[in-house]
Amino acid sequence: MPRFNFDVVGIRTVADHNGLIFADCQVAARFADNLAAELSILRPDLCEKACVMMSDERRNKLTYCVAIGARPKPAVNGPGTKAPYRIETKAAHKL
Repeated sequence: MPRFNFDVVGIRTVADHNGLIFADCQVAARFADNLAAELSILRPDLCEKACVMMSDERRNKLTYCVAIGARPKPAVNGPGTKAPYRIETKAAHKL
């Protein structure tokens, strides 16, 4: 099973050096969404100023990004699919 890292990127970056193991990318993307939602409640100052970036250690590249405090937009495939959501916000585009 692949290991995913979840970095919080904004004015300062909080790097996830350990990562978590998930069955696949969709499950890890749901975790990233939940993490961003929790951070928007616990740290409202991060809303629209930071994002959670998920990377897959096997491929060593960014696989998903969700802005903290943003509402997810359906992926190109549309709702009802297993594809992860993509977020389009100012915070995500600055990366």
